[in-house]
Amino acid sequence: MYPIEVGKKKDEQTQHKGTELLITLRVDAAKLYKIEHTSREDINAYCHLSDTNPPESHKEEHIEHFESLVEPGQQVRWIAKPGDPKSEFTVSVESVVHAHYKKNKLDKAREENFFNAIAICSSDGEIVRAKVNEGFESGTWVYIYDLNFNIRKEGKKLRSYSIDPRLKIEL
Repeated sequence: MYPIEVGKKKDEQTQHKGTELLITLRVDAAKLYKIEHTSREDINAYCHLSDTNPPESHKEEHIEHFESLVEPGQQVRWIAKPGDPKSEFTVSVESVVHAHYKKNKLDKAREENFFNAIAICSSDGEIVRAKVNEGFESGTWVYIYDLNFNIRKEGKKLRSYSIDPRLKIEL
């Protein structure tokens, strides 16, 4: 490599922050677990999403409208925690699945699978990690997904739930 080329980037490479985006699901596990047949209202009442983007980037009304801004090539990690740190319940993320059947009704962003798989499963039974694909054209892109999570309590039946937030790329 010639000295003049040091630090030179290929045209097709996308610059990104290089920081991992952490998306955290906090669940009032004791209250949600008690409900035999949960509704969308129950999920909105007892689940809360946050991420490491600036707080002003969120206008969360319903959990399915929660939107995390990502960049091509950025690493994303999803974790779940009980709302009460002293809770006897544990909460874990099972998988993230591209919800290709759900239509984008919030804006004019083009729908796209941001990852190399339809389903991304937890490798350790607690968190899910994935890297956003590179090579997006200019524009606004959205990835609507099912975030599947579990609530456990020692000696009790495991309960599974699903929410459907969004990831967004704006180039």
